[in-house]
Amino acid sequence: VDHDTFLKYLKMSADNENSTALYNLGELYLNGRMGFEKDQQKGIQYLKLAAFKGQSKAKEILKQYDS
Repeated sequence: VDHDTFLKYLKMSADNENSTALYNLGELYLNGRMGFEKDQQKGIQYLKLAAFKGQSKAKEILKQYDS
């Protein structure tokens, strides 16, 4: 799967509230990877949505930003 196709399906999955996709998008924005401009606020927003859906890795990352 090429880069653009991967991102297309990742965004579609996130739009369907898939917790893993939300987590992955959060990570991409938080760290500015794979062509995503670094945007901490947007990254945290996606991670919060993922955590709300039960994504444990997102919960762990968000603990770092709660302090």
